Amino acid sequence: MGKKQKGKASVLFECPPLITAAASVVGKKEGEGPLGRYFDQIEADSMLGKKTWEEAESELQTRAARLACSLTERSVMRRPHTRRNS
Repeated sequence: MGKKQKGKASVLFECPPLITAAASVVGKKEGEGPLGRYFDQIEADSMLGKKTWEEAESELQTRAARLACSLTERSVMRRPHTRRNS
């Protein structure tokens, strides 16, 4: 993927990355709230067996990222393949 330096810490991609899927994984309390029906996955154990809130939050983010990646993989498999001219 081609890129060029735009600033000291930023780059400009020739073909910018795209968000192709999103997912949300939350604990029990969030799932019981008014937005509960919009979450993709609700965990019964908000701590996910972890010792600290920070570890649990990290695990929730990891699970959400994995779920989004699996959704992307499934949608890519269903889409006809196209060849880009490079």
